[in-house]
Amino acid sequence: MLDRLTESGRGEPAPASRLTRDERIAETVLRNAPWAHQCHPETLRALLADGHVASLGKGDVLFQRTDRVGQLVLVLKGGLAVSMTTREGREHLLGFIGVGHYFGVVPFFDERTVDYEVSALTASLVLHLPRASVLRRISEDPGFRLAIIETLCYRLRRSYVSLTVTSVLPVAQRCARALLYLVDDLGTHQPDGIHISLKLSQGTLANTIGCSRPVLNHQLMELRNAGVIDIHQGHLVVLDTKALESLVSAEF
Repeated sequence: MLDRLTESGRGEPAPASRLTRDERIAETVLRNAPWAHQCHPETLRALLADGHVASLGKGDVLFQRTDRVGQLVLVLKGGLAVSMTTREGREHLLGFIGVGHYFGVVPFFDERTVDYEVSALTASLVLHLPRASVLRRISEDPGFRLAIIETLCYRLRRSYVSLTVTSVLPVAQRCARALLYLVDDLGTHQPDGIHISLKLSQGTLANTIGCSRPVLNHQLMELRNAGVIDIHQGHLVVLDTKALESLVSAEF
């Protein structure tokens, strides 16, 4: 798709005027993704060339349980929610995927169906990375291979911790940890703090933490009064990550 991005085999970008809007977004996001610095430039060029950009409207479902993925998916714009729905129809949010992050690692490698549902929190743009292309780059680029392994390890740790957090920890600590996860997944650094890039309703956050909306509202107000967070035009702004980390460190 993006074979026009390079004019040589060394990964130099083609003039911006020759790229479509979606191609420019894909190039910028992939080259500035938090894991991209570990990769060889040729790996990024090849992933861009082989990838396929797709648009999602708010609420659109990208993957459902029992779907086979067969690819990695990189978020270019907007954000996605990962959730599970019980037989009774109750939805439980497992987390969020923000710009520059990819998902589908486990079903990509074990080739089994996904165990969750992925949907767009808002109008979004994603880059589908085909299995054959990704596997080839993993075999050729140790840096890309290490980036994949580190991502998988990080998410496994989060899963283990989340099981404990939901079952035994007080809501204040669960809230603090959830905010730190939001910083990792959806945070953008601004002069006045770390802005959570998407507007998340209190109902959505309460679902993630495992508490009621009134309880969550009380926790957020306490953190706001303490100068730890703020709310700007409907977006959460984290002002003091160290305070959140201190609260989380008192968990066990």
